[in-house]
Amino acid sequence: MNDWMRVYFATSIRGAGRDLGLAREVISHLKDEGYCVVNEEIYLSDSPDETAGDSYVFERDMRMLGEADVLLADVTHPSLGVGYEICEALKREKKVVAFHRKGVKVSKLISGNPDLTLLEFSDVQELLHKLLSALES
Repeated sequence: MNDWMRVYFATSIRGAGRDLGLAREVISHLKDEGYCVVNEEIYLSDSPDETAGDSYVFERDMRMLGEADVLLADVTHPSLGVGYEICEALKREKKVVAFHRKGVKVSKLISGNPDLTLLEFSDVQELLHKLLSALES
């Protein structure tokens, strides 16, 4: 069990190609493995943060990122918010694990950054296996 490790999960919420199903599956699996996902409640809604104010979302997300030990970031679809969260996590010296679907071209600012781990996956089972390995290393 990994109750001691707190994870902040980031994915495109407003942008094109958002995949809340994948986010929910990853979060559920992490919880089953004993990880604490500090922002899991955001992904329970079908329209996360649509009614929340901008400053509320910013302050909440920065607080929760601060509570986390690691940032998991889905970079399959470009997202200014996810990029901001990655930068902020690195600035705070947190471990960052980014992932994307096979065949997707990721920003070179992500793929070329030696301070984060970048994973490529073909299916959800492969992703879950790679994420757990990255979190345990």
